[in-house]
Amino acid sequence: MSIGDSINTIFLFVGIVITVGLLLRIILNKYGNEKEIEAKVINKQYYQSRLARKAENFRDEDCYVVTFLAGDKKLSFYVSEYSYNGYTINQKGTLKFKGTMLIDFITNLEV
Repeated sequence: MSIGDSINTIFLFVGIVITVGLLLRIILNKYGNEKEIEAKVINKQYYQSRLARKAENFRDEDCYVVTFLAGDKKLSFYVSEYSYNGYTINQKGTLKFKGTMLIDFITNLEV
């Protein structure tokens, strides 16, 4: 087996692994169970991403990410600008999500 064949085999294997991972993510997002857990907002991030397409000019896209701490696990979700502005660091509540999709975050109101 030549070096070229070995490199082709490696790229094929990596491509298969990536494809299976993407398919699993799509299936879990669509058919997975909704989960509810107690969580706390630990980080908020905003950044701009530049998109380029063949038939269009460059376009900047605003991205908003909120990170929650649930037990010892960190969970990050892309959210809308409106949702992003509603979260505050150290805010506690019940996080409801399905796969990588945030469904709701119900804040614990303290009296």
